[in-house]
Amino acid sequence: MSTTEHHHGAYGGAGLFIGGFAWTMSTVLGPAFADQTCAKRTMISGGLALAALVLAAVGALLSWRSSRLSKAINVAPAMPGRKARIFFAKISIMAAGLFALAILYQLAASGIFNGCER
Repeated sequence: MSTTEHHHGAYGGAGLFIGGFAWTMSTVLGPAFADQTCAKRTMISGGLALAALVLAAVGALLSWRSSRLSKAINVAPAMPGRKARIFFAKISIMAAGLFALAILYQLAASGIFNGCER
């Protein structure tokens, strides 16, 4: 077995875990920088939300790649949990999409509110 045969399904949960991490960081850091956004008249919260959106998209792409590679390899004895890994990768892609939608709403809110509404 080559190295690629062992690690082709390693990123199946990337969308779930990286997307969740990106959403958490956007939710925590966005309001934390609201005062600096108001004082400096810059879109710090919007930039953080945009970076989190890109991070969630990267996680979804990694999960998609893992799903495609798992489908392409047709060696059932070498990979007993192949269908489960494909299913987990698909669930991970959908979770990354859900996290990206939540981050997109946060990005829209940072465009509407400037942080000085207190």
